[in-house]
Amino acid sequence: MKRLLAQIGITYFSVLAAAYYLSERIVMILGGIAILISVVFFFIRKIRKTVFIPAMALTAAIACIINLGYTFLVVQPVTENYSGEMHTVKAVLLEEEYKSYSKYYYRVKAEMIDGEKVNCKLLLKTRRSIDVDVDDVITFSSELQAVENTYYRSKGYYLLSDSYHTAVDIEAPSSYSWRYYAVILRQKMGRALNRFLPADCASLCKAVLLGDKYALNVETRNNFRYAGASYFVVVSGMHFSIICMMIAFLLKPLRNRWVRMTLTFAFMLLYAMVTGFQPSVLRSGIMTAITVFGITIRWQRYALNNLGFAGLLLPFIVTPYGAGDIGLILSFYATMAILLWARPIADKLCFHDEYGRILRFRFGVAVRRARARVIESVKKKKKSRKKTQKSPYPWRLFPKKLWNMIALMMSVSLAANIFVFPLSVFAFHAFSTVTLFSALLLYAEIYLILILSLLVCVF
Repeated sequence: MKRLLAQIGITYFSVLAAAYYLSERIVMILGGIAILISVVFFFIRKIRKTVFIPAMALTAAIACIINLGYTFLVVQPVTENYSGEMHTVKAVLLEEEYKSYSKYYYRVKAEMIDGEKVNCKLLLKTRRSIDVDVDDVITFSSELQAVENTYYRSKGYYLLSDSYHTAVDIEAPSSYSWRYYAVILRQKMGRALNRFLPADCASLCKAVLLGDKYALNVETRNNFRYAGASYFVVVSGMHFSIICMMIAFLLKPLRNRWVRMTLTFAFMLLYAMVTGFQPSVLRSGIMTAITVFGITIRWQRYALNNLGFAGLLLPFIVTPYGAGDIGLILSFYATMAILLWARPIADKLCFHDEYGRILRFRFGVAVRRARARVIESVKKKKKSRKKTQKSPYPWRLFPKKLWNMIALMMSVSLAANIFVFPLSVFAFHAFSTVTLFSALLLYAEIYLILILSLLVCVF
C-alpha cells in the first residue's frame, strides 16, 4: 500500500495527458475498456485483494469520463457558440503582452460577449502594440476563431481573435487583483537585473529566474534549443525546488519549525505568483509543500506519493486539458524518472565508503569541524597544531568525492533524459544528440545564475 497514492495519481495524470491528444471516440473506447476491466477485476477475488490493479483501472475510467465531460460541457459550447462570427468582447487582461514573429499577443479573460456574461479565456493577436496594463478592461469587436494550437488549448484558451485591424477601447479597473501586483514585482525584478548587469547577462537572468524567455534574442534561444537545453531558460519545477531549498537553508537557524514552515510557504506562494503560476511550478510547489510540511511534523515522507498527489490535484487547479501542457508533461515524467532511477544509476557510478554510503562533500560537517578547531585553539592559546594530530579531512578521498559529485549530476540527467526522450520526440518532432552532455555542463552554472539573480533582485 506504500505506493498506492503514487500509482493512482500517476495513472490519473497519464490518462488525462494522453486523452488530450486523442480524439473523443478513442477516449470513449478506452474509457469503456477501463470500466469493463474494473468490473471484471472486482469479481476476481485474487486480483481484488491486490487493490492496485482495480484501483488503476477505475482511475483510468474516471480520467476518461472527466476529459469527455469537460470537452462536451465546457469546451464545445464555447467554440460552437462564438467561433466563426463577429462578436463584441469585454475582457480583462491577465498577463503582460509578448511579441513573437512581429505579432503582439494578449491573454485575456472574457467577461461579456455581445452583452451576455461569460467566463472563458481568449487570445488576442494584433500587429501593433496596445498600451494596456494587467487588470485593465478592454473592449473590442472581432471575428473569433476556435483555437487549434494544442499549446494554447492546454492553457485554457479556446477562442482566438486574429484580426489586424482590431480597435480596442481601454478602461482602468475599479480595483486591482493579485496578478497586477505580481506583474509589478516581476517588472521591478527585471529592472534591477537590467540596472546591475550587462544587457546579455540580464536577459539570461530574467529568462532563468522569471521565465521571461522572450528577453533572450532569437539566436540565444536557438542555441539553447539546438543544445537540447531549452528547459534551462524557463521557470521549471527544478528551478522552483532549487529556490525553495535555498530559502529553507537560509531559514534553518530559526528554532521554531512552524515559523520556518510558514515563511517557506509564504515565499513559495510569492515566487509562484511572480512566475505566473506555471503548471510545472505548481507541480513542484505541491510536492515541496508536502515535503516541508512532513519535515515540520516529523512525518516520514515518500516522494512518489507526493508526485501522485500532485498528479491528482493539478488538473483541478488548472483544467483537465492542463494535463496536456507539454512543459508540465516533461516536468512530471522527468521528476518520476529521477525518483525511480537516479539513485540506482548513482549507486553504479559512484564510489562508496566501508558502510556502503556514497562518498560526498559534506560542507556542513567541514564548517562545524573548522569552527570547533578554532574554538579549541583559542582556548588552549596554541598558534599551531601538533604534527601528531590527525587531519580531520582525508585528502586522498578528494578525487573520488569530486567524481561522485559529477556522477550524481550525471545520474539525474540520465534518468530524466532516458524517460523524457520519446516524449520530446513526440512533442517537438526532433531531438538533440548532445542533450545529455549539455545538461552536465549547464546544471551547476544555470542554478548558480538562478540563485545569484535572486540575490541581486533582493539586495
